[in-house]
Amino acid sequence: MTLTQNGEPRTGGTTAEPTVRPGDDVDTPGVRDRALTWARRAREVSVTTWRLVDETLTGRGAVVAVFALVGIVGGLLLSWTEFVALGLAAVLLVLLAVPFTLGRGAHEVSVDLSGDRVVVGDPARARIVVANPTGRALAGATVEMPVGRNVAAFDVPRLTAGTSVEEILVIPTQRRSVHVLGPARTVRGDPVGLMRRTREWGERETLYVHPRTAPLDRVTTGLLRDLDGVSSDQLAADDVAFHALRPYVRGDDRRAVHWRSTARTGTLMVRQYEESRRWHVGIGLSTAAGDYDTEAEFETAVSVAGSLGITALTDSRSLTVLTQSRGLRTGSPRLLLDQLSGVETEPTRRDVVALSADLAVESPGVSLAVLVVGSTVDVARLKSAHNRVPPGTSCIAVRVRPGETPTRGRLGDLLVVSVENLADLPRALRGALG
Repeated sequence: MTLTQNGEPRTGGTTAEPTVRPGDDVDTPGVRDRALTWARRAREVSVTTWRLVDETLTGRGAVVAVFALVGIVGGLLLSWTEFVALGLAAVLLVLLAVPFTLGRGAHEVSVDLSGDRVVVGDPARARIVVANPTGRALAGATVEMPVGRNVAAFDVPRLTAGTSVEEILVIPTQRRSVHVLGPARTVRGDPVGLMRRTREWGERETLYVHPRTAPLDRVTTGLLRDLDGVSSDQLAADDVAFHALRPYVRGDDRRAVHWRSTARTGTLMVRQYEESRRWHVGIGLSTAAGDYDTEAEFETAVSVAGSLGITALTDSRSLTVLTQSRGLRTGSPRLLLDQLSGVETEPTRRDVVALSADLAVESPGVSLAVLVVGSTVDVARLKSAHNRVPPGTSCIAVRVRPGETPTRGRLGDLLVVSVENLADLPRALRGALG
């Protein structure tokens, strides 16, 4: 602002200050930023609150919360005082459950599994230790240990500073299975069960309950051509075992021509070789529910397949194991048993005939095919399954037939062996694999 010679303020020009009048829009610096910050914080708080409610509110608590909302709103709309009172009582019940879930559990939990692989019927235990690492006493708590689809729970008493308590969990092994254990978790919640908070300890562990197996004779039945195998009586156009020279026939490989003999005899001569061979065992374990009369039959069939597979792998034979739904990994005996631990029957129309066809497609060079089935599979279906096996392949069908005397017979080139239980298998197959 400038003054005139009379001392009056001069107005107008570029130096005049702006005048703010009531009702004008004021863009105060920072107001918009603060509003955005408050909105962002409110959103974060609401998301955190919702996540906390979702994690702590149980199904029973959700029912009570919905009842509280419906009771209060419905009571006010319908002017029913009783409904409003019940809704308020439900709200009070939920609010009383909140203090039981506040804070973090100070217990420490460790789990020691005795072993990750056992055989059916062998004991399997997990040692669970709950400790108080703090310098004060801790109230009692509940510890849960998931075992497959089940959950084992036990109460921990009040622990003084630096003390611990131990619990032994016995894991069921009466049946072949794959148990996923853990992680162990401590649980805090109200007595009514409306809210609960959990804290997990450790990682998941897997326990394999392997099927029982029986020792069998070495597998020497069935041979397949291989460069580092043993020679056979079958002749081939190329291999490593030289057999003889013969006159050239249209279609022979020109690389097999023996030029010295050709020059000496004046006739085009080619080399003839003997096939060298190795063993490749293919096992088809039927998992079709209709192929078995009882669950015990299927368990015996799995043990039969496991015994045959382990024998083949122990003898360094190539191995293929198929079911109707998948092929099993057979890199080692332990891996095969791990796979067999989780095999179950399935309601499928693909019977042993389809399984035999799959085996022929999956391993066309298989030298010994073994089909393992239950008591409901008749001879006609076994013959049809044998017809799907590649020509020249030795084939054995093992039927599990409880309550019947073990038998052994032939249907043409198919050897049919019937066993009552796993103990009959070594005697029934004696001499059949060698």
